[in-house]
Amino acid sequence: MKIRTSYRAALLAASAMAVLAPSPALAAEAPACTTENIAYLDAQDAQEDAEPKVRAAEAALDAAKEDRATLEKTERAAADAFASAVLWTEGAVRDSAPVQEERKKLTEAVDRNDAAGTADAAVALADLLAKASDDADVQDSAQTLRELGDKARKATAAPEVEKRKADLETAFSEKAKADKAVRPARDAYRDCLAKANG
Repeated sequence: MKIRTSYRAALLAASAMAVLAPSPALAAEAPACTTENIAYLDAQDAQEDAEPKVRAAEAALDAAKEDRATLEKTERAAADAFASAVLWTEGAVRDSAPVQEERKKLTEAVDRNDAAGTADAAVALADLLAKASDDADVQDSAQTLRELGDKARKATAAPEVEKRKADLETAFSEKAKADKAVRPARDAYRDCLAKANG
């Protein structure tokens, strides 16, 4: 529990006791400016709560961007593997309908930020290219593509980039509001104390 939360509860209890006090003397012992003090504590709490929300939103956006980058990297690896296979099969791979179909599926899946679709097409394409040539470069490229396909399957946050950007903007906005509210609440509390003690 926050110290401010405990303090707020104590203020409220003291204020209630003052209302119920059997004599003016006991009522006078109630803390001054309880309402303003609590408002100031609330503003501080809101400011403190806003900070981790911004950090969480930033982390979520970074994760989504990383997932999207994984899909794009998979597509580039597919292009490299295709180029390598074409080189060692004298263009036969280029004219292969199954290869062309998987390349198309992969590109479309990446455009949709579809992790599972990208992974499936990458693995299928890698298998087709590996069968097309025994050349070591082709085999290495196909293996790299398979590995990236496995990573792509886990890149499920890729479609969330725009949403998480909006979430971060909201978190920043809420933090700015919370920051802005602290000073007026503090000033109101100080003014009240000055009047009470004046």
